[in-house]
Amino acid sequence: MKAVQGDAVCAQWGGELGFALSATPEGIVAEPAVPLAGPWSVDFGAQPDLAMPAIIAAALLGRGGTASGLHTLNAKESPRLDATADWLRLLGCSVTQGPDWIRWEVSDSAVQPSELELDCLGDHRMAFCAALVSLRFPVHIHGGEAVSKSFPEFWEQFGAFR
Repeated sequence: MKAVQGDAVCAQWGGELGFALSATPEGIVAEPAVPLAGPWSVDFGAQPDLAMPAIIAAALLGRGGTASGLHTLNAKESPRLDATADWLRLLGCSVTQGPDWIRWEVSDSAVQPSELELDCLGDHRMAFCAALVSLRFPVHIHGGEAVSKSFPEFWEQFGAFR
């Protein structure tokens, strides 16, 4: 896919994680694909704001990995790197992290939570991540209204998608 925005790299990451994105006249379509083998390794230095949803998506797809280039995340609207680590642990992953990287492993016997409590910490990007988690597990989202900062109609449109 050709695009001017940095988000276009999501098509590459999708292929690495096991889904293919393609553009159609109706919009973007996601379809299953064969993921690359082994842990996922990615440098988010050029797209740090995409790190949280990409890492959470990888974990939800059963992929562990290492992400680097994250030195700006804890200085955003919330401590995003720390929050991502906390959420990965809630998903049953083992996590280690440094000031600009995170490594997570998904266990074959990962916890299957009956309901997760996710605090978005007033951060619109964390709220978008919570929406991803809600596709897999029952979630009580605290602070989801933070999406109004950048996408006021998000929950309405997300509800139509589900």
